[in-house]
Amino acid sequence: IGGYYGPPLNVLIYPNPFSVMTTVKLSRNLTDGKLMLYDLYGRKVDEIDLVNSVGMLNRNRLSSGMYSIVILEENQVVFKGKVAIH
Repeated sequence: IGGYYGPPLNVLIYPNPFSVMTTVKLSRNLTDGKLMLYDLYGRKVDEIDLVNSVGMLNRNRLSSGMYSIVILEENQVVFKGKVAIH
C-alpha cells in the first residue's frame, strides 16, 4: 500500500495563529501541489494551489478555532499540520 517516498518537505506557517491571512512556505516546489484545509469535523473548508512553494490562506468566512492542513503533491500526502484562527 502506497506511501510517500519523495524528498523531505519542511513547512513554515506564519503567523500561526492568524486572524486575516497566513502564509504557507515550503522548502521546495511541488509538482501539482495543493493545500487542503479541514475543520475539526473532517470537512474540507478550503483548497488552494501551491505555486512556487508558497500559498496564502485567507480566513474568509471561517470561524475561529483549530483547523487541519494537509499538503498534497501529485495526490500524495506530503505534510499534515494544524493552524489556528483567532
